[in-house]
Order: sequence, then structure tokens, then C-alpha cells
Amino acid sequence: MYYEGDRKLINVLLVTDWDKDVFRFSEVARGLRNLGVRARIGHDVDPGPKHWLWSLGIETKVISMLPLKKFLPKWAEIWQQKHYDKIQEYELLERAGIPVPKWVPVYKGQNPNLSKLGEYVVVKPSLGGRGAFVRVMRRDRVSYRPIATDAMAGKVSPALIAQDYIHTGAWPINYRVGTVFGEPIYMFRSMAEANRLPFFGSSFDANFFAGRSIVATAQGCSRDGEIPEDVIDLAKQAHQAFPDVPLLGVDIVRDIMTKQLFVLEVNACGRTYQLAREESERNLNHFGLDLYGQFGGIQAVVRGIYRKLLTHENVKIQKKIYPAEERKPKICAEL
Repeated sequence: MYYEGDRKLINVLLVTDWDKDVFRFSEVARGLRNLGVRARIGHDVDPGPKHWLWSLGIETKVISMLPLKKFLPKWAEIWQQKHYDKIQEYELLERAGIPVPKWVPVYKGQNPNLSKLGEYVVVKPSLGGRGAFVRVMRRDRVSYRPIATDAMAGKVSPALIAQDYIHTGAWPINYRVGTVFGEPIYMFRSMAEANRLPFFGSSFDANFFAGRSIVATAQGCSRDGEIPEDVIDLAKQAHQAFPDVPLLGVDIVRDIMTKQLFVLEVNACGRTYQLAREESERNLNHFGLDLYGQFGGIQAVVRGIYRKLLTHENVKIQKKIYPAEERKPKICAEL
């Protein structure tokens, strides 16, 4: 292990797609180097000798906001996206003390005990996404059925989840906070299209749900940046349950009657990076949302990675700003 004085050297290798840099890692690497971190970019291909030689004898962290397929070096610690299903996500969230709606897994060939849930429950595939196949039904009618979604490349979900319905208002509302190692990088509130039939009353019976969708993010929804501070705080806390997953898109709802917040999912597999040029332009053009102006854009990503390095195994990075003409830092961290 190399040291400079009493300072421990450490590398950060940012791994992205071969053909495009949607995460703008070139800018992230530059920001990390400005903070004294030794950083460079790699691609998800079989590890070659150049990165090994670059990291030789120095502790190295590989960071990817995609699940890696090929770049899995044994000489580095890897922080990457992971394919958790919703059951696994809920178990990890509950273990960390994060509030989630009451829920029960529903497997093939089993008769689930749903007695702790309300008369009408939300049923969705454990392996799914984008609000596909989310339904409300009577508790006594819930049973497993095979569901394959486009969001999961046609894979059949091995289980369903039945959970309590959380009433967010006449038109469903969902909060999304994007975080990098717990650092907020963007946020928005999604509200169901106002032309849809509203939810009125509090009976939660067949008439209440008839002809209505509970998905706030369906086509025609609106978005704004009105996110309360307690929602942001909960998203930051939720990331603590997934400490080595770089990017989360934390979906949160608030019960309009009790005001309690619940995490619906965290999207640990990725595909939630709204700071890519195409996504940020779409949010600006369609919704008037300047996501870059919320937390600083790429600088928020840099802060998230930087703070992760600060807290990991008691490593303390010594900040050193290098002039533009000599950004070749030799140091990165001290114990």
C-alpha cells in the first residue's frame, strides 16, 4: 500500500458504457480531481492491464451507475447498481427502520395471509417497473399470477406484492428524489392528470377505486419541484439501507390523512439518472423543471461520491484544489 507521508493513496475508477457517457463521468472525474481525488474513467469491458497498472499498489474503488457485466476486477472494491426486486428492497428498508407500507409477498402455489392489510390492497409484481401492472383489488381475491413487464425485458416476476393503499389525495401524488450515496442530486413531484376521475371520500371500497388509476406517473401527469424538506430527508435516510449502491431514485408518498411518509421503492437497478442531457432537457422542455439548478447538477454527484469516500472505513480525504494547468494529484486520502 502506498503512502505519501501519513496519507493513504486511493483511486476512483468511474465505469460507464463504452459508446456513450450518459452519466457525464468526464465532468464527475474532473470535479473529483479538483477535490484531490485521483480519478479516471473506464468502460464495462473485460479489465485490461492499463487500469491495473494505474491502480497498482493503491486502494481502488470502482463506481458504476449501471450493473456491471464485464468490468469486475478482483483488485478493486466495486460499488455498482444491483438488481434487487421489490421484496428485497422492502426487507432492506425495514431492516434500516425506513417506513414502507404494510406488505405481504405473494408466491406461486401459496395462500398468503393478508389479514394485516386493509380490505382493498395494492398488488404489483415484485420484479417490475414504471408502474406497470399495478392494480387495486379486494384482499380475498389476491393470488399469484405470472406477470412479465417490458421494463424487465419480459422476465416473469417470481412473486407479487400485496400492500396497503396509501391515499395521497384526490389525484395521486408521488415524490421522486434522486440520490448518489445519499446526496440529493434532483427531485420532482408527479401529479396524476387532472382530467382523470378523482378519488373522493375515505371509504376505500369498490366504488372508490372503480375506473381509477392510483399511478401518479402515468401518461399525462404533471411534474414540479415542490418537494418538502422531510421528503428529501427520508430519501437520504433510505440510501443508508443500500450503502454500496451509487444511484437511487427514491419514490415516496404521503398519506394525506395521517401525513406519514412511506417509501414505495428505490430503483436500485438504476435507469433513474435524470441528469443525463436528454432527460434533463426533456424535464426542462416538457415540465419547466431545471433539475441542474436544484442541487448543482454534476457537482451534487461529485459531492455524493466525495462524502462516500470520506465516510468509508474512516477514510478522510484531504481536500486540495489543483490549478487547471496541473491537475495531477498524488494524494487522495488520509487515515
